[in-house]
Amino acid sequence: MTAVAVSKAIRSGKPALSVTWTTPQSDLPISHYQVEYRRSGTNWRAASPVSPGSTTSTLLEALDAGTVYEVRIRAVSAIGNGTWSEVQAETTYKSELSSEIKLLESTTTQLMWVLLDCCGISILLLIN
Repeated sequence: MTAVAVSKAIRSGKPALSVTWTTPQSDLPISHYQVEYRRSGTNWRAASPVSPGSTTSTLLEALDAGTVYEVRIRAVSAIGNGTWSEVQAETTYKSELSSEIKLLESTTTQLMWVLLDCCGISILLLIN
């Protein structure tokens, strides 16, 4: 059985999930992995197959913000498909990464800009 870990990520300014897993015990070489994901309670969707069999991670991209996703994985070898892993769930970040720079305040002595605003964290640039 494959152990799966899912964590939040941001890719190209959009919510994503980073998925990693352990290689299952097998007497045959693993050709690739099948990864499926879904919004909680909906039908499974196939992600692109992950190959070669030595690769044990993938990134699920362009997901909806603040949404619970479930993920499962199975190995595929010359004799067929392995069993699905236990389902792991994770909620994507609640907001998309802001790609615009916003002027917050302007005076004759300083400018303050928001460079990054995501997930409750803002990075500010202050120019005197």
